[in-house]
Amino acid sequence: MVDFSIIVPVYQAERYLERLINSVLAQDYTRYELILIDDGSQDRSGEICDAFSARYPKIRTVHKNNGGVSSARNEGIRNAKGQYIFFWDADDYYDSTFLRDVFCVLENNPQDICVCGYYLETKTGTEKILSKLNGAYNRKTLSNVFSEFAKESSFNSVCNKVFRADIIKENHIEFPQQKIAEDGIFVCRYLQKADKFYFMNKAYYHYCQNDGSAVHKFCETRWQDENNYLKERSA
Repeated sequence: MVDFSIIVPVYQAERYLERLINSVLAQDYTRYELILIDDGSQDRSGEICDAFSARYPKIRTVHKNNGGVSSARNEGIRNAKGQYIFFWDADDYYDSTFLRDVFCVLENNPQDICVCGYYLETKTGTEKILSKLNGAYNRKTLSNVFSEFAKESSFNSVCNKVFRADIIKENHIEFPQQKIAEDGIFVCRYLQKADKFYFMNKAYYHYCQNDGSAVHKFCETRWQDENNYLKERSA
């Protein structure tokens, strides 16, 4: 039985990939699958994925032609077998108690989405960032504080959230084919279908800002991509 599907798009990530995979293997909760989507990498990323898949039955590798992070995550959704889905990035990592703590929340009171805090790791140091919200909300109670949630720096990120697989699949929610703000559009579309929300007052996710991250790269479609996101938020 698989409770959690962890989907990781992999592209030119050989410098960080083993750290992320080892942080998954170190989890003290074991009913998960790790789906590595090799998005046409030209470095050793694909070989690393295959090596771990050959050694650990919980790890599956899917190789595909390069199509971008949205294409890779959507492929992961199609392959996911778990009741809940995580979207993790290859250059980040997670604390070992994350899956166990999420399971404890969901076991006692199933939620449509869980949100956790994170650590922002940069060259100058590490900052712990938690949501101002804490505990369980329904659609009505969240609406009273939604503006606070929407202001948070991680609102439009999928990496600090866990999603119900059936909501994603039954409503055909996918990541749009764009390079900027695709996470935010996915989150907005998912929130429109969710009714139960839980905010964990603890940080588990280590967001590592690297020079090669997409947020630091020039993107000629940035204006249009971000405009698409703003339209989704106001829908």
